Amino acid sequence: MAIKIAQRATITDEFKQAMQQIYRGKLQKYQDEAERIKSSPRYYGEFIQRRGQAIALLRALTKDPERIDMEYTRLRTLPYTKFETVEREGYPYLYGLTKDVMIEFNGMWNMGPYGVVIPLTFFAPLRTVYASNNNSVRNWKAVQMVPMRSKLDNHRTPHHTARMPYVDDQPVSGNPLDMIPNTCWGGFSSIIYACGDECDITELFRNIYIYLCRHDPHSPLVRLSREMTEGFKFAEKVQ
Repeated sequence: MAIKIAQRATITDEFKQAMQQIYRGKLQKYQDEAERIKSSPRYYGEFIQRRGQAIALLRALTKDPERIDMEYTRLRTLPYTKFETVEREGYPYLYGLTKDVMIEFNGMWNMGPYGVVIPLTFFAPLRTVYASNNNSVRNWKAVQMVPMRSKLDNHRTPHHTARMPYVDDQPVSGNPLDMIPNTCWGGFSSIIYACGDECDITELFRNIYIYLCRHDPHSPLVRLSREMTEGFKFAEKVQ
C-alpha cells in the first residue's frame, strides 16, 4: 500500500516578500525606538530587556535564510492549501485558503474552505503606510473570512457577517472584498490583535482557522441551531 503524504500549503514568492516587508517594518520600529532612548541607560536597558528577544528574532527572520525557511515550514503545516497576496483598489492583503472548516453545533457541519484575507495594515508597522479609513471596508481591522462555497453570503460563520454596500439600490460590486465585515472575536480578540501588533503571521493564520471552527452560543452574531441550514445554505451536515 502506497503511503499517502499530506499535501502542504504552497506559498507564493509575493507572499514571502510581503512577510519580509512586515518583519522589516517591525524591526525598524524597534530600532527607531532604541535610537530615541539610547542616551538614557536606564530606559535603554529596560527596553532591551523587554524587546531584545523579539529584535533578535526579527533580525533572524530578515537576514538568516535558514530561520525564514523554518517560518515557511511552520506556515505550510497549517490547515491551509495555499498562501498568496491579493490587491483591491490599491490595498494589499495576505490571503490564505483553508482546508474544509468543520463546526460542531448540534452535530457536525462542513462549512467548506474559507479565504482568509488580512490587510497588510493589520500589522502594526504598516498601519501608516497605506491610507486607511476607520469607517471603510479598507479599515486595518477589516479581516475577511470568505466562505468559498458562497462568497457573497451575508452570514459567513456564526460569528462573522458581512454586508455589501448599495448605491441606487445596486450592490457596489460582486467582489467579496468590498463587503463590510462585522466580527465577534470574543475570547480570540486579545491573541488576534497581539499577533498583528507583534507581526506573528503564522500564529495569526493558525488562530483564525481555530476561530473559524468554534461555535460560541453567547456571541451576539450567533445563529440559532434551527437556522443553521437556513442561515448557512452552503453548510453541509456531516452524518
